[in-house]
Amino acid sequence: MANETVPCPRWSLAFVGKRDTFQGCSSIGRAPVSKTGGCEFDSRRPCLVFKGFSRSFQVSQELAGSQGASLSSELFHSKVYKPTQGRIVRQLTALAIWVIVAFGCWRLLATLSGSLATPYIDKLIPAVVLAAGLWFGFRLVNWPRFADFLIAVEAEMNKVTWPSKDELIRASIVVIFTIFFLAITLFGFDVLWQFIFNFLGVTS
Repeated sequence: MANETVPCPRWSLAFVGKRDTFQGCSSIGRAPVSKTGGCEFDSRRPCLVFKGFSRSFQVSQELAGSQGASLSSELFHSKVYKPTQGRIVRQLTALAIWVIVAFGCWRLLATLSGSLATPYIDKLIPAVVLAAGLWFGFRLVNWPRFADFLIAVEAEMNKVTWPSKDELIRASIVVIFTIFFLAITLFGFDVLWQFIFNFLGVTS
């Protein structure tokens, strides 16, 4: 980033002209000779102008603002957040939410069926709730805070080393054999202690 020297204004941070630049002001200056001249200083050192800094600062502010948006405000947007990242986890999460909403609406329809005097209201209410739930699930996985979490989850899952078919078969055999061995061992201890207690007359 190129630096330029420009005359320093009296404020310490300001935009310069119409370009996207910031300038910082030196705090070293010359005080007035008179004691009543005030407390301001006239700078004797030029300032450095960093071009492009304001643009990057603005982008970072916009990014922070988008991530800090509340979920209620996100419900009124239709933009897909980072559509190419975390697709599998986000789609499965949305599908799970939709299944739960659909099951709840089905139960609501069964509860309201025939209980309302006005026709079609018992079907209209579950339909509206279903539409709202589907939209909520879609916007939830595109809410920046939650979407970034799901993207990070998928990134961590991609780092997992999954076993091959042969390794899976061998591990399954070991687990099944261990379970049967422990079950037989516990059964043998149970029979042994039951025989000892019956021999001692502790139990009838």
